Amino acid sequence: AVPNQRQLARGAVPVRHRVLPRRASMSMTATSNGVMLGILPKKGEDVDAAGPIRGYIEETFSPQEATDAEEDLETFARLRAEVVANAQSPEERRNTLLRYYRALSVVEARFPISAQPAHIRLSFTWCDAFKPAKKASLSNVHFEKAAALFNLGSSWSQHGLTADRATPAGIKTAAHAFQHAAGAFATLRDTALSKVCGGDKGGSGAPTVDLSAECAGMLVALHLAQAQECFFDKAASDGKSPAVCVKLAKQTHNFYEEARSALAAAPLKDHFDRTWLAHTAAKAAAFHAEALTRAAKIAEESDEDIGTAIVRLQVASRELAAGLKAVKGCSMSLTGVLTGLQHTVDESLRRAVRDNECVYMVRVPSPDAVPALAGAAVVKAVPPAPDTLDASAETLFGTIVPESGFKALSKYTELVDALIREENDVLAAASDDARIALREMELPELLIAALAGLSAPPGSSGATDAAGYGAGLPPPLDGEVASIQRAGGVAALRGSIPRLVEINEACTQQIGAAERMLEAEATEDESCRGTYGAAAWTRPASADL
Repeated sequence: AVPNQRQLARGAVPVRHRVLPRRASMSMTATSNGVMLGILPKKGEDVDAAGPIRGYIEETFSPQEATDAEEDLETFARLRAEVVANAQSPEERRNTLLRYYRALSVVEARFPISAQPAHIRLSFTWCDAFKPAKKASLSNVHFEKAAALFNLGSSWSQHGLTADRATPAGIKTAAHAFQHAAGAFATLRDTALSKVCGGDKGGSGAPTVDLSAECAGMLVALHLAQAQECFFDKAASDGKSPAVCVKLAKQTHNFYEEARSALAAAPLKDHFDRTWLAHTAAKAAAFHAEALTRAAKIAEESDEDIGTAIVRLQVASRELAAGLKAVKGCSMSLTGVLTGLQHTVDESLRRAVRDNECVYMVRVPSPDAVPALAGAAVVKAVPPAPDTLDASAETLFGTIVPESGFKALSKYTELVDALIREENDVLAAASDDARIALREMELPELLIAALAGLSAPPGSSGATDAAGYGAGLPPPLDGEVASIQRAGGVAALRGSIPRLVEINEACTQQIGAAERMLEAEATEDESCRGTYGAAAWTRPASADL
């Protein structure tokens, strides 16, 4: 994955430059179909992916469950073998990587894979994509998912690199592929890397530096830069206005500068070959010069501001000189590109200075006094479609209860058992209270005795009189029941209820009249006591009697 001279010659189309028609003593350059970088995939080591999972199913569930899951185990093992082999066509490889990613999500939900006791010891081994001699082995599904996402981005990157950018269709394909590569690396950075832990020490605690957030961010910026460069090349070849090309070139510079800054800082600085930093520095300088020279053309021809044009060309010349210094001894191709650009810019600068000295004679402002150029991003990171990463529709290991579900079921069972025990305790306490209350009322014995007496035939030993009224009940209850029965029984009791209501109302009225008399007497007594004094009014209050 290191873009040394041999790899650049093998993996990309050399940069070509052309000088645009000169107008008003100004010339411009165009970077067309320049060298781009494609990321090589991570190399993994073969592992028995099915065996440890099969053993866990047999031990945790049953041998029959393991037998039923054999086909799914073979599918999972085959997917990993295909990912490691890297022998498929680019499109097939991307589909396999996405299928494997979804399969890993299923495995993650159903099986505990880690170095902890009682977990599945399934160790995944992957080499660093940029330093294959360094590798990491982790029993961590997230590490495996991160490697799959990295290789997905690598596949898109290689697809964009191999596109023929000399044709309109090819340049469109390259821009599309580089944006998808940026999206895969952005997904790696934003969702997967935070869950990867342990392993060999690398950038930001990553198992290897290529799986660090810094590296993923650099790769996002690099592929956005290359996608933006495709749009700039298309705009330049189609003869778009200088203003449009300025914005496209400036944003291309911004993306390359972001990648260069990441490569110049830890942990990437000591990990990547120097040619990576040289490549991004050269590209950043070249596209900054592109933007500045085209802006200088606008300043001279449209705004008639030769001073601003000279300043922009001076800055472009310095940028290219710094870029040449960065690539010195690293790449003859990039050195040639920047040298050609600088010669063109310096020639334009000499002409502009001569024209100003002979014709315009205006003061050249300082670089800080000239408005900064603004870029326009026409590309973005395109992540994998959500449905390609979503494992909810997967049928793999569908008969195995996920570990989270198994734990939730166990917890639910424990809660149900505890609730049943609690309710049984409440029921037992209520039964004891009811039993005590019934005992105090001599129930149900009295009811049993009453029923026995009622069912006893006349003249039997269970009857107390001819009618059998009150038979079997203890005295004096038997006599009271017998008297009620002789008076007419339940019908007589119901017939006496209206009379009882009348008596109750009469008693209530009498009680109310008595209370009113007492209240009137108390009022009169209090009034007299206030009038004559307590010493003279000695009649005792009714409440005290």
